[in-house]
Amino acid sequence: MTDKNIYSPIIQNNIPQVLTIPHDGGGYQPEEEEFDLRRYWSVIRRHLWGILGLAVSVSVLTLLILLSMTPIFRATATLIVEPKEQKVVSVEELYGVDTKSKEYYLTQVEILKSRAIARKVIEKLNLTSSPEFIDDDEEKDAGDRAEEMGPVGPYGPQIPTQMAVAKSGALQEGTGSEDDSETGGSWLDLGSWFPFGASQSSAVDMAERDPVDAVVDKFLKRLNVTGVRNTQLVQISFDAASPELAMRVANAVCDAYIDANFEARSEGTQLASKWLATRLEGLRQKLVESERRLQAYLENQKLVDIAGASSSGMPSSGVSSLSASQLSDLNAKYIDARKVRLEAETLYSQIASLGGQVPDNIESMPAIYGDETVRDLKQQEHEALTRVNELASRYGAQHPERVTAETHLESIRAALKKQVASVAGRLKQQIAAAYANENALAGQIDSIKSELQGIARKESVYRELQREVQSNRELYEMFFKRLKETSEAGDLQPSNARVMDAAVLPKFPVKPNKKLGVAIAFVLSLMAGVGLAFLLDFMDKSFRSSEEVEQKLGLPLLGLVPLVVQKQKRGVKEDVSKAFLEDPRGMFAESVRTIRTGIMLSALDDPRMSILVTSSVPGEGKSSISMSLAYALAQLNSRVLVVEADLRRPNLAKRCGLSAKMPGLSNLVVQTATLEECIHHYDAGHIDLMPAGLIPPNPLELLSSHRFAEAMAELESEYDAIILDAPPMQPVSDALALSRLVRSVIYVIQAEKTPVHMARSGIDRLRKVRAPLTGVVLSQLNIEKSRRGYSSYYYGDYYYGSYQQEGAHE
Repeated sequence: MTDKNIYSPIIQNNIPQVLTIPHDGGGYQPEEEEFDLRRYWSVIRRHLWGILGLAVSVSVLTLLILLSMTPIFRATATLIVEPKEQKVVSVEELYGVDTKSKEYYLTQVEILKSRAIARKVIEKLNLTSSPEFIDDDEEKDAGDRAEEMGPVGPYGPQIPTQMAVAKSGALQEGTGSEDDSETGGSWLDLGSWFPFGASQSSAVDMAERDPVDAVVDKFLKRLNVTGVRNTQLVQISFDAASPELAMRVANAVCDAYIDANFEARSEGTQLASKWLATRLEGLRQKLVESERRLQAYLENQKLVDIAGASSSGMPSSGVSSLSASQLSDLNAKYIDARKVRLEAETLYSQIASLGGQVPDNIESMPAIYGDETVRDLKQQEHEALTRVNELASRYGAQHPERVTAETHLESIRAALKKQVASVAGRLKQQIAAAYANENALAGQIDSIKSELQGIARKESVYRELQREVQSNRELYEMFFKRLKETSEAGDLQPSNARVMDAAVLPKFPVKPNKKLGVAIAFVLSLMAGVGLAFLLDFMDKSFRSSEEVEQKLGLPLLGLVPLVVQKQKRGVKEDVSKAFLEDPRGMFAESVRTIRTGIMLSALDDPRMSILVTSSVPGEGKSSISMSLAYALAQLNSRVLVVEADLRRPNLAKRCGLSAKMPGLSNLVVQTATLEECIHHYDAGHIDLMPAGLIPPNPLELLSSHRFAEAMAELESEYDAIILDAPPMQPVSDALALSRLVRSVIYVIQAEKTPVHMARSGIDRLRKVRAPLTGVVLSQLNIEKSRRGYSSYYYGDYYYGSYQQEGAHE
């Protein structure tokens, strides 16, 4: 009772001093994670044995399943389908099939997979009684089925079938799909593992009506027909438990297809011959009738067919051709007459434009100068003019010789003018004659045109009748030729398919493929194992690498503390921090020294250190790190004090062998003990320790009081380094109150256990009160596991390992 009352003055006096945590503040925003291939490789390494174990287990199980299956043999025969047929009969015209097209080969493949071909093979080989096609439940009804199927033939029970190939189109009604045939008989066929659904029900109904249909369905599942790309070859494969049966069926399918093809072609030829004969008789009668009508028309119209041809190449009427020739000649004459008239008019116009005068350049006018008299007069004029000019140079104007010469010149010019007028008169007469000739020719042309119009109407009817006769004659001759060829070559129709390679007895089974099956199982299980490993890694929300610590928390990583197996003495676990004292050259000690170095480097300008060590939840190793860090600082000849600031669950005093009732921090703050009484020396680590003392009812108020702050200030003056072992962040807020009294805060995180969100929450709370966060310590790291998968966690192989080797040599 007394222990509790001694705190009442502090509670009353320090209520205003209780720390108030602000609700706002800058929380750290983690950087976006980048793709790191090493991280994914580390995940695989960490789960490597589990992945390999799963893959090996599944592979062994798959092998056992495959060994228990019945081996399936496959026999393959090869057909060659000719793209062209022998030209004995033009089958293209008969069938209308283009054998060069891709559709033709696809059709042949579907015919090979048809139910009609399957039935022929089943009948020939009597597969209805084969054990591979009879279920165990059906064997007891075999006798009843044999009676229903009728008498036994040379190949077993004679099953009624509809094999009129060409008439009924049986070869083109195949129902087996290529996909079904390719997977037929496979142990991966899901349809055989799950025998239910609408298609199975209809198959059962079919089997009740015709037992052979059930055998056909099983047969088609085992049959595989594929065309070889860019060739004329088709491969027919059949799967069976018996290699001999597989070979016989593959060869039988080829034979059945060739026989059906030959039957279809022979019957098609017979049908074509019959149809051609019927059609030919009708064409003959039509030809005779058209010739009779043509002859009757010629006689009625009194037309004579003189040999000739129209511009279109069709025979035409000779009368029409003669009239057309006359019209052509008259048109040519009319054009010539018109041309003569126009030329005469042109010449006359030139002479009339002279106005009765004779121009000096008369030589350039052919219409005038072409007249011989004009040319002579023009020559005489030239000579007389020359004589006048000569006399003028010697005599005067009245000289008799000169006068006589000028008179002679004038008379020549008068004669020339008269002759030009005579030429113009003759041209005028020619124009009149040309007009008369032109009009006469025009009248003749009109007469011929009228005559041709009458002939053209008759010729139109004549040509129509003549074309009908020609068309009927050509059609009749073509059908007659086809009928003759078909009749002569009816029994010579060759098959367009032949066996290229017959199926041989298979030596090795194709199903199940043990190597492929085991390989696929191994790969798939390996992928599943890797996927499961990544799923487990994704579900693991703890810290798995040093990069994650710095990336997600925004704080530097001060060090990595390896996991130390706690020894037990008399059922009590020893303090982990003693590993630092017992093995000073071990990994644990060296990792603590690394943390010490990081803290000292972060506070080079501050000779005195006050460090707060906290974590998210209890059990993360903060107390062990506090003590070990104190040991490491004491090795530097520093005075170090460890203050047990966890007043709720104190355990440092017990670790150091001190009594829990000894005075400590709470006694110092409430002044029930002096500073010297509250500090206890721990010889093993050369450090001083201030235990928690009596546990108060109000630890947060006590740690937030002015008395505690004054005590911390007094202790900082006495010691080089003070380490506060604070409570965890999640349960209480004591560490927030203590963080304002220290110069450095260290946050401890347990590797592979502390959730990221929990650590981030605690650090954000410290950031909000502006705590002097120095860095993070990753504790309890499993070294062996980190070497397998957490390569970015630890560098012990390089640093700690080499340190140990040096110690071993010493």
